[in-house]
Amino acid sequence: MQSKIMDLLISHKKYRASDNVLLARVWHDHLKYKIKDMSAVDLLNALAKGSLPNHKTITRIRRKLQSQNNYLKDKQVAKLRKDLELEYKMQYSAPDSL
Repeated sequence: MQSKIMDLLISHKKYRASDNVLLARVWHDHLKYKIKDMSAVDLLNALAKGSLPNHKTITRIRRKLQSQNNYLKDKQVAKLRKDLELEYKMQYSAPDSL
C-alpha cells in the first residue's frame, strides 16, 4: 500500500492536496473493473464490510510519506498549515515564550 501511495503522490500533484481525491483513486484501483457494474449501495456495502482499504490507513501513509519527503507536500497546503500554526501560537502562547 505504501508504494502505491508513494507512486500516486509522485505522479500527480492532485493526490498531495486532497485525501478525498487520493482515497477515491486508491479505492477505484482496488475495485478495478468491478466498479463499472457497482451501484452506490454496492460500494457502501463493500465499505461497511471492510472490503476496501481503510481510509485512515491511506491518510496515515500519505502523512508519513509527506513528512519524510518534503517534495511530496502540496505547497499551498503546507503554507496554510504553517500560517495556521503561527496564528495559533500567537493567540495561545505566553507572550514571553515567542
